[in-house]
Formats: sequence, C-alpha cells, structure tokens
Amino acid sequence: MTKQKIIKIALNQLLLYGTEECNIENISDRTGLCERSVRQLFRDGNHELLMDAVEYAGRTWVQKLKKEVAGKEDVNSKLNVLTLGYALGGEQFPESLSVYIDLWKMVKDKKDTYIRNRLRELYNFYTLEFSNIVNEIGDFDILQEGLKTYAFIMTLLSDVIHIQSIILENEVDFQKIKKVIEIMTTAFFQEVKEERAADGRSYE
Repeated sequence: MTKQKIIKIALNQLLLYGTEECNIENISDRTGLCERSVRQLFRDGNHELLMDAVEYAGRTWVQKLKKEVAGKEDVNSKLNVLTLGYALGGEQFPESLSVYIDLWKMVKDKKDTYIRNRLRELYNFYTLEFSNIVNEIGDFDILQEGLKTYAFIMTLLSDVIHIQSIILENEVDFQKIKKVIEIMTTAFFQEVKEERAADGRSYE
C-alpha cells in the first residue's frame, strides 16, 4: 500500500473521529499493515501522519476550487468564486475546521512546534495559491503585496466565521456575509483595475 493511500485513509479517520483517532496504531489496524511498516513511512510518527492528512485535504480543496474558478467565464465571477471559496469554504467542510481548532490547541496549550511549523507551511500555501489563481485570472503583478494581504485576510475569514458560527449557535447570516465579501472583492479589484488603467494597462 502506498503512502498516498494511507494518507487518504488517515484523512477519513480524521474527519470521522477527530485528531485523537488519527494515529499510526489505528491506521495500522485499519489497513492491516504492521505498525513498523507504517512508522517507516512516517518518520515523525503520529504528528506527521496527522499533518500529512490535513495537508492532503487542503491541497485537494484548492485544486477543486481552481476548477470551479476556471469554469466561470468572466473575470468578476472568477474572483467572486475564489474569494467566497476561501472565506466561506469552511462552512462546506465544518468537520475539517473542527480539526484545525484541535491543531491550534496543540500549538497553544502544548507548545507543539512540529504542528505549528506544518500549519505555517499550509497557511502560506493557501495564501500563495490564492495569489497564483488571481494571477491566472488576470495580470495583477502591480499589486502583489496587496494581493498577498488580501489572500491572507480571505484565508483567515474562513476560520473566524466558522468559530463565530459555533459560538453564536449558527445565528450567523451567511447570505449577508457572502454579499459583503462580494462587495469587498469588487471594490478591491476595481481599485486595482483603475490603477492599472491610469498606468495605461488593463487586466482584462
């Protein structure tokens, strides 16, 4: 059995039963592989298995979002699909964000440097991919730092909105949030468009 297949099985365990059950012993039982064989694939033990599963889920989600963006015809629709996907994506996969809450606790309460470093890499990946997708939609190279910041904000929004929806017992009005994000996106990229037009260029 390949490492990739083991990671997929681990992800399923993670989403169904949480971080506590995503460990080498349980995956060994689930796959029929001896623990020694599994540990040889995941040299950093349970933490590596856990974070590989989380990273696989994140990268798969980004690829799916890319396809959704590519399926839209005009620039504004592509941008809205992207930003809403980032900001509200957690509501499509609430069990995934519950996993992130557990990971944050491991970083905060247990000072887990391995988890922190892997999470940092993953969040950097999300931000970079947001910027890459935008640049595939149009030429925004004039505003790369601003674009990176916008990507960072959209990435964080998903976490914040999910946590607030739990605290407020699902009283969050996602339709209004969606509308506000669409307005923010239109305003942000309209400003970019105007700056580029003033500079004699266009992103369309």
